[in-house]
Amino acid sequence: MAAKRVARLAWWEKEIEIKGHGLVEAFKQMKEDPLEPWLGKGFADFEEYCKERWGMTKRRLYQIEAAQGLRDVLCEEVPELKECIERLPERAVRELSGIPKEARVEVVKEAYSTQGKPTAAKLKVIKARVLHPEIEPVKMGDVELCPTCGRPV
Repeated sequence: MAAKRVARLAWWEKEIEIKGHGLVEAFKQMKEDPLEPWLGKGFADFEEYCKERWGMTKRRLYQIEAAQGLRDVLCEEVPELKECIERLPERAVRELSGIPKEARVEVVKEAYSTQGKPTAAKLKVIKARVLHPEIEPVKMGDVELCPTCGRPV
């Protein structure tokens, strides 16, 4: 059984390394594997395996999983930008959590209508503008500052 688990773990690790941004789906499938392949390498549970092998805490796994879930929702909400949304960095996607659907859609559309890649900082500024239109944009010379944290964008 141990050899079978080690072989299965090697297969899963290859899958995870190949899939890259499909990491969350691979981890979810691996966690549900009835063979529990991480036991073959002596890890007590899946979370310990992720921490030791991949350097991910339980909290970080949940962050990645939540971002992937939100990315999937965004693809449904703004289907015309699906390919772009799928390539959004995880940190940028997390910036869109916790805001109403209409505002989220508006933020995403505005982010892709402007020049440059939608970063987390850019989405944060657009989100502040959409959620609080009464707040005037802050500028220091030619540089626009984030209205919530004051950093340049």
